[in-house]
Amino acid sequence: MKSYRRFFLIVAIAAIGVSVLQVRLILYAHNSYMERFTGDVSEALNRVSIKLEYEHAQRMVSKFDSETEDRSAKIIEKNIFEQALVMRRLSRLDSALQSSSDRAYLREQQRLENRVDMRQIDSLLKVEFARFALPTDYEFGVVEGDQPTRYVTIDFKWEDYPDMFRTLLFRHDYPVASSTWLYLYFPGKNRFVLRRLIFVLSLSLLLMGLLVFTMGSTIRQLIKQKEISNIKTDFINNMTHEFKTPIATISLAVDALTNDTIAKDPERIKYYAGMIRQENRRMNAQVEQVLRLALLDRKAISLEKEAIDAHQLIQKAVDHLRLQVETRGGDFILNLKAKSSMIEVDPEQILTVLVNLLDNANKYSPNEPEITVSTYNKNDSLIIEVADKGLGMSKDMINKVFERFFRQTTGDLHDIKGHGLGLSYAREIITLHKGEITVDSHPGKGSVFSIYIPCIQEES
Repeated sequence: MKSYRRFFLIVAIAAIGVSVLQVRLILYAHNSYMERFTGDVSEALNRVSIKLEYEHAQRMVSKFDSETEDRSAKIIEKNIFEQALVMRRLSRLDSALQSSSDRAYLREQQRLENRVDMRQIDSLLKVEFARFALPTDYEFGVVEGDQPTRYVTIDFKWEDYPDMFRTLLFRHDYPVASSTWLYLYFPGKNRFVLRRLIFVLSLSLLLMGLLVFTMGSTIRQLIKQKEISNIKTDFINNMTHEFKTPIATISLAVDALTNDTIAKDPERIKYYAGMIRQENRRMNAQVEQVLRLALLDRKAISLEKEAIDAHQLIQKAVDHLRLQVETRGGDFILNLKAKSSMIEVDPEQILTVLVNLLDNANKYSPNEPEITVSTYNKNDSLIIEVADKGLGMSKDMINKVFERFFRQTTGDLHDIKGHGLGLSYAREIITLHKGEITVDSHPGKGSVFSIYIPCIQEES
């Protein structure tokens, strides 16, 4: 038992350890992806800021500097040096322009409302986010210094998303440094991240599920093996006890027969010979029952069916046990009221089933046994009921009563002789006859075993 507890403890520790490791791996994967996600968003916003500033600068320079008239905004993708050149030219325009109207125009174009186009920013964001495989479900706004937000998307909300991304716009403003910021957040960020991690999560959950299933199956098998081992030990002990009594009786009878005094008394010789024969039959019956179950396991048992009156089989079974029941002061009550009692069965096997049921009713009746055997017809079946007023069984016992080697206990003791094979054998035999056996029982009130078996329909 200690070895099982030690094993269960090791399995539990291993399961917890693997589960913790899986959780840590999932968290590591999540954190790693979030770092990559943050880095990609920051890089994409930086590129948007550069493109936006470049396009504005190019428009201004192209108005006053013929050298840049034929340059396209796409030059940022080709040559960073050209971008810096345009920015430098724009910064020199203020001092280079002679006309006050030109300088006023340049100042006017540097106002926020003339530099920010929400559709242009949205277009640039989509292009850059597609480059980094980022979600396009976002909200953004543009803020200048401490001024109230004037340029935002429809669903933009400050209070709900404190973890916004931001980037500075128009970084090369001259002579006054820019204070214009682009703020952005992803309402569906968690769903997007979850979709990216779904493979890792699924694989981890699958592995954890397989681990739990495997460990559970192993533990269940070990418990089952332990139960089988206990049942086997119990069965061997019971068989040893059951054989010990008749062997001791036979040994005493043989010793008595060798006594000179008894050897001269024919009546006493006959008595001891009968005792030996009776105990021999008892052991033979026990061995035969085990062998019959072995045949059932191998599906090697063959039924020799014939048409027979079930009432005759019931009477034989009752006669077989009548002496034992009457010796205890008990009696049989027969209510054989079935009109159709002809069945096609193996008489020997069904007789054994009936004897087992009657024997159990006798053994599990602590006082004078009162055993009632009834028959009646229902649909196309014959129902045979064996009822007693004995110990009865709880619901838990009813669920196990047809299991092999199961025996009803009183406390921790098996007070009733037997191997727990009779009812298991009865169910197997009745099933082979395309029938059914059930039990209804209540503690302290007794049990009723019912056999349903097809009967032969009389031709009209």
